[in-house]
Amino acid sequence: MIFDSIVDFYSTSSGNGFFTSNDIFIYLLSEITNLIFCCLVISLFFFAKKLSFNELLFWIFLFLLAFFINIFINSTQFFPDIGGYLRCVRDLRDNFSFDELGCQVITNSSSDGSFNTFSIKRGLPALMFFLVPMPSIATYSAIGMITKLFTFLLYLYLKKILIQKDNLIILCLAFLLPTFLLYSSVGLRDGLIFIVMAALMFSIIRNKFLLSTFVLLILLLIKPQNGAVFIVPYIGVFLFGANKSMKGFIMLLLFSLTGLILIQDLVLSTINFFILSFIYENQGSEILKYVEPYTSLFTIIAYSPIEFFNGLLRPYPTGLVSSLFFFDSLIQLLMIATLIILNRGILFKSPEFLLVFLTFFMGMVLNSMVVDNDNTFIRYKYTFVYCLLIYLITINKYPIKFFKKSTTNHEK
Repeated sequence: MIFDSIVDFYSTSSGNGFFTSNDIFIYLLSEITNLIFCCLVISLFFFAKKLSFNELLFWIFLFLLAFFINIFINSTQFFPDIGGYLRCVRDLRDNFSFDELGCQVITNSSSDGSFNTFSIKRGLPALMFFLVPMPSIATYSAIGMITKLFTFLLYLYLKKILIQKDNLIILCLAFLLPTFLLYSSVGLRDGLIFIVMAALMFSIIRNKFLLSTFVLLILLLIKPQNGAVFIVPYIGVFLFGANKSMKGFIMLLLFSLTGLILIQDLVLSTINFFILSFIYENQGSEILKYVEPYTSLFTIIAYSPIEFFNGLLRPYPTGLVSSLFFFDSLIQLLMIATLIILNRGILFKSPEFLLVFLTFFMGMVLNSMVVDNDNTFIRYKYTFVYCLLIYLITINKYPIKFFKKSTTNHEK
């Protein structure tokens, strides 16, 4: 592809970024080519009358932000693992196969062999990135642009199912928050994971069995723990009709509790495995001797409300970066709370909402319990928060008074 043989990630990722590299001109030329390609794609939807002119300008602005965000990320090496997905995509484009070991099936197992996980956490996302004909895959900024294109396609779908026009403004505001701007723009798999989770959530609650099964399989392969969480609503809808009746929802709760009790040892070993893995990765082996593993399922259930509220507030404002994400998290929660309050008359009688909220609750508890590193937790948390947020936006039936007043004053 264009410029790929001239600029190579391996020769420009020494830790200093492209601003100290001789390849900066070609790098910028490559990514400007990708930016133009993305703008042309969204322009096609404008000419097909799928976007208004204001929406066209909004998305051009978002792609421009993604372009500059990637330059900043590249110059600071903020994400040291960001290049892995680029390697896999370039393997596919160059060889139609995966030469890199990290792109193939990855197996993780506990020390006693009681638990094994299998994932294609790089290979499958790379295959999905590969399907987008981006002109140049010279740097991982191109992967970020592809992620933003996937986000744009999600926007088109959400726009079709919105109940009233104010919801489009709320959705655009949600897409402008720092956490979402960052992870929907960079060359990591987190933005793609969110897209897959959102697609799975809407396909499940709309009773699309074959599509849900296919998307759930994708999620299990690229993010097993998130896939495990979504097995609950999947079973709830297709076995108990938990999105249609309160009786079905209650039956799902009883079934889930019974199932957890029956496989209690597996659940405990799985959670303890991930807890120890994250601690070992972030703090080393010395700290492991002070960690007390969970020994009872009921202890986990009892502590889950505490972990849930702890997860809602993390990361705590202990530094400049954590403070930014803390206040961003507060804005997200404010938006969620506002939408819940506006629709409280119907939400708490809706088994569908309770099912979506249960999925959100489980995801928050699991990540808060397992992930000790705040930077990693932010990446894991936002996918569940935004799934709940976009669901609430799509079902909101009430106009936002602030928007109405602003429109009225403008007309005057």
